Amino acid sequence: MNKKVLIGILVVVVGISAIGLTYFTSRGSQPKEYLLTVSNGAIYRISADGKEIKELGESMDGEVQVYPFSPDGKKILFSYRPFYKFQATSLWIMDSDGSNREKLIDTIDDGFADAYFSKDGQKILFRTAINKNIESSETSLTIYSLWMMNLDGSNRKKLIDGTNESAEGVSFSPDGRKILLLINETAPTKTLQKIESLDSYSFWIMDSYGNNKKNLGVTAKGYIWNISFSSNGEEILFIAANSEGKSLWIMDSDGNNNKKIAGDANTEVYEARFSPDGSKVYFVTEETKPEPGYSSWYLWVENIEGTGKKNLAEDINENSIYFSISSDGNRIAFLVASSSDERSLWIMNPDGTDKKNLMGETRGIWISDSSFSPTGKEILLHDSSTWIVNLDDRRKVDLNKAAGMDLSPGYTMWFPQKLE
Repeated sequence: MNKKVLIGILVVVVGISAIGLTYFTSRGSQPKEYLLTVSNGAIYRISADGKEIKELGESMDGEVQVYPFSPDGKKILFSYRPFYKFQATSLWIMDSDGSNREKLIDTIDDGFADAYFSKDGQKILFRTAINKNIESSETSLTIYSLWMMNLDGSNRKKLIDGTNESAEGVSFSPDGRKILLLINETAPTKTLQKIESLDSYSFWIMDSYGNNKKNLGVTAKGYIWNISFSSNGEEILFIAANSEGKSLWIMDSDGNNNKKIAGDANTEVYEARFSPDGSKVYFVTEETKPEPGYSSWYLWVENIEGTGKKNLAEDINENSIYFSISSDGNRIAFLVASSSDERSLWIMNPDGTDKKNLMGETRGIWISDSSFSPTGKEILLHDSSTWIVNLDDRRKVDLNKAAGMDLSPGYTMWFPQKLE
């Protein structure tokens, strides 16, 4: 054989081999997505396919509740409650690989309600709870205090004192410089007479270190929830529930221009979110029908100015409930419920186009606001089990079955970063 031809063949073979090696190497090193979950007092990291399971630290003899990761994804906060206690009795921190586990603080008040990392990851905010009985009544109320401390538990200080006011909600501005507080100023003291006097809430704001607390001058009667900032921090969204129903409101972050954008005598709003760019609001309504006991649920989008309202799932002609928006804002996952209460998982573009049914009807499935994985390619949902649905091939993984354990649906969340 000609020497030049032989060299050419070798070059081609080596080139093909190199291409194949590069392909398989790149395929084999594709980063995986993982979830953090809790089962029987232990914290686990589980791959989205359910094939890799790692216990993060030793299990505890009681109930464990995990909170959102630190902003860099390297720290985990969790609380512990012995089985014979009503509320969590200690707050802990550890690295996201399960190492360096440390108890930060034992019980304050009756127990811990929740905990958060500050946006810069340098502080921990947490709420404690006290249950107080209403005089001449069998009813009790839970009153919340707000605290701040360093990551090692030092320099602890109380920001909201539950004696005179209750911290019902805490939200951070996107830049982390402000903390929005929902305050119940009529929180019970030792001799509260009427539970009806507890329906007055006000919005306050403070800086990231808990100083310079200021009343925004916005007071609402009834229960407030679903509080969030827009992505630029200029608007605040919330739902107010009172004797007139459940309505959706938006206001400037300084408390000005407070206005209702949805909800009336026949329409109640149950969940709402800003689009990632902050220009639109997505929300779910229940609208009553003339026939007693009948109502319909719709998923809407509307500009923050109150214009361009659109029913996104009108062509499906079924009830649309629960939804989640991908972090890039390009996809919306939502549930469709039939009259028999069977639910199916759908996905669509943010304008309502290109709808696809990803998971057929099953009873009781639900999704949360953070159901999309960090890459946006997988969705976490729950029924009696915990499921991962892949958007590319519609593959479904039953994590409970794959892991061989009962996973706690309320404490299952995506790891914020991909792991090699």
